Amino acid sequence: MKLKMLIVLLAMLLLVSSVSAKTLDEHINKLLDGSSVGKELPKGISTLLSKGTIQAYIIPEVPSLDYLDLENKTFTYAISVNVESKKVVTLEEGELAEPDLVILASETAALNVFESDNPASTLAAEVESKQIIYVINDAGLRAKFNFIKTIAKFLAIFSPGIRELLPIFG
Repeated sequence: MKLKMLIVLLAMLLLVSSVSAKTLDEHINKLLDGSSVGKELPKGISTLLSKGTIQAYIIPEVPSLDYLDLENKTFTYAISVNVESKKVVTLEEGELAEPDLVILASETAALNVFESDNPASTLAAEVESKQIIYVINDAGLRAKFNFIKTIAKFLAIFSPGIRELLPIFG
């Protein structure tokens, strides 16, 4: 499950260059400016996430899975993404009824990932510290990520770079 979130966040970060943005609002505005719609996800990411829906919540506090059960959610941003044929079809503010993946991130964690020179490592640290959590609702997607998780654990034996990212895989 953690791998999927990493892939989604990395896809968003790779699709949107936000070098000059300084605040979370600026990063989100850049993310939502429409420039990512119609673009293909990066190769490794598109292999895993060729089709699906993603709901990302950026919330003021440390995330908890209990948040998903609340009727009146309080969030700073709710971002929905629809991917078809390895391309971003929609990327907009709003909530989805039944997303394949739900990501919860604190404002601080989201800003840390956006501002990082090494987003993958920062994401791994934020996942490990429980500042970012996620839930995979789609069984097929869950199976893909469990397979990748197994491969990543094996490759981590030989690669310090992958070993550094293992917290994402759980």
